[in-house]
Amino acid sequence: MIDIYFTTFLAVMGAVIGSFLNVVIYRLPLGKNWANGRSACPKCEAPITWKQNIPVLSYLVLKGRCARCRKPISVRYPLVEMVTAALFGAAYLEFGFGSDLAASLLLIVTLVVITGIDIDHQIIPDVITYPAAVAGVLFAFSNNSPELADALIGAATGYGVFFALNWTYILVRKREAMGMGDAKLFAVLGLFLGWQALLPIFIVAVFSCFFFILAHALVCKGTPPKILPFGPFLSLGGLSCLFFDPAAIQSLLFRF
Repeated sequence: MIDIYFTTFLAVMGAVIGSFLNVVIYRLPLGKNWANGRSACPKCEAPITWKQNIPVLSYLVLKGRCARCRKPISVRYPLVEMVTAALFGAAYLEFGFGSDLAASLLLIVTLVVITGIDIDHQIIPDVITYPAAVAGVLFAFSNNSPELADALIGAATGYGVFFALNWTYILVRKREAMGMGDAKLFAVLGLFLGWQALLPIFIVAVFSCFFFILAHALVCKGTPPKILPFGPFLSLGGLSCLFFDPAAIQSLLFRF
């Protein structure tokens, strides 16, 4: 019974934090102050009252439109709130109270923000990955999972793999395959989850990217996506290895 209460509490907290993450996702790439200032409609810039800013519920009541200009509000807003709520609740069920829960919540917040920004702007800001990397080192220093050595090896390997892939692609094709933001994200995942999780994370990312391209081609009659940021797929791989055994994921996917 207690688990139900705490899970519900963390899920509600996740929805509220998800609402704030929407602000970060929208404002940070535009150079706007995301820490202060009232929320406003991105179309007409009308201030959003607290009644219009209740996670998920306000979106449903307003039928997905601004209360003033009646222009549609992106479905991303309630989606981020619901996903963050679900992940926060799942994190408590998986890790219980303790430093592992704190580390998992920080990683979840980092991946949600990176996914939103990378989808919208095809960038992974250093202002997100650098603090996350520092936090990853601190958690590894104080926790046993992953151990500090595994975390540091994971960071070096994660960054090194993407650096090598990008450098090789530049030599062959004379242009970048992907930005170095992906390398920094992979390094952060290595810090939080250890080097052992890197291959399963990469496999999940590649598989999910492949299926997305396939689904897009089917829906759009063979037309490939013009821009395909890889950060969201790495984030999906990271979340998969956060909640499930990386070795089991790797074994399952290699069967395909």
